[in-house]
Amino acid sequence: MREEFKAAGAVASLSRELGEALERTLAEGRQAVLLRNRLGFSTFVLCRECGRSIQCTECSVALTFHRRANRLKCHYCGYSGAVPAACPTCGGEFLQFLGEGTEKVEEALSERFPEARIARMDREAIRSAAAYDALWRDFESGATQILVGTQMVAKGHDVHNVTLVGILGADFLLGMPDFRAAERTFQLVTQAAGRAGRGRAAGTVILQSCHTDHYAVQAARTHDYRAFYEKDIRYRKMVGYPPAGALGRVEIRHADPSKADALAREIGSTLRAGATSAVRILGPTEPPLGRLEGLYRRHILLKSPSRQRLRALLSALLDGPMGRHSGRNMLVEIDPYSLM
Repeated sequence: MREEFKAAGAVASLSRELGEALERTLAEGRQAVLLRNRLGFSTFVLCRECGRSIQCTECSVALTFHRRANRLKCHYCGYSGAVPAACPTCGGEFLQFLGEGTEKVEEALSERFPEARIARMDREAIRSAAAYDALWRDFESGATQILVGTQMVAKGHDVHNVTLVGILGADFLLGMPDFRAAERTFQLVTQAAGRAGRGRAAGTVILQSCHTDHYAVQAARTHDYRAFYEKDIRYRKMVGYPPAGALGRVEIRHADPSKADALAREIGSTLRAGATSAVRILGPTEPPLGRLEGLYRRHILLKSPSRQRLRALLSALLDGPMGRHSGRNMLVEIDPYSLM
């Protein structure tokens, strides 16, 4: 997509190559699946005067604009609010709607292919099992020609008439501050790519990426599981992340940020007092999502080559005086799936 921007001078939902491939697919009477793993129309709203995005009132995230509902929504806590006429922070009146979700891609497809039958599959468009079943019946029968959606479109569907899969910006996951970011990118891209060419006709997969040289993208492009594993396991061994090492996380949650900080410091001191040289303790610190559903969050990470010693230290924490906070203000995990 870097080359696309140089040629076109703007960022479009559909690259020229993907647009032309869709034209050919429709002309041949075939079907296409497009993956964009972001909800809504615009992923954030930016004030051009103060440079701040409009944030959720309960979470440390920018609100997503949903055009059809004309609402700003948080996909973590479920908050929904009207689109303000001015910036809530500075009162500036120039608000810019940036980023793209499935709703914007659906609109771009409708403008480019007005005669095509297009459907969207995400949790905003599909709110019941009956709606899900109806959408898939239409797609399997050929009544729907282009299906665009989030990762819901990537998992396990077998439609033999699908000969084109377009993956739009799946590599945005690589920008997440999480050691599993490359793994998630590889999983999502390979899952989505597997929807094309499941019948007798050959399939084509077009991946729109700004990180074409990243090993996760390169390996997913050729379905080279071993190449991805060898690169990723080397990185994890170097920094001691699972499965090369054991990782623990203690998450502290409180509605009062000062109390969250105080409790996190107390828990951190307790862990350090009981730790041996075999367990490294990092934090407490504020995670990327510092507040969720009205609760301020602090993280303490524990890394060790010995899973047994890590478990022993965390068990001692839960069995001691600090254990009274477990479940309410403290959550303990071993090998957490996400560090966000």
